Amino acid sequence: MGHAMIAEIKPYPVMRDSGVPWLGEVPAHWEVLPALAAYKPKLVRNTGMVEKTVLSLTRLSQLAVDFERNRLGA
Repeated sequence: MGHAMIAEIKPYPVMRDSGVPWLGEVPAHWEVLPALAAYKPKLVRNTGMVEKTVLSLTRLSQLAVDFERNRLGA
């Protein structure tokens, strides 16, 4: 059943280089949009340190903090 579904998928007629080495080619009609067009940030407070691993994101970097093991990770 799965093979029949895959056989029906048609490739995009025109592809272009994404400009991102690991991504390769993408359909030519795809647009580049700012991240906020694809998702909405959600502020969730970690009152009482319920979550022991916290991920902090900024425009320039990210930082994962594991409070349980007292470690920083990037």
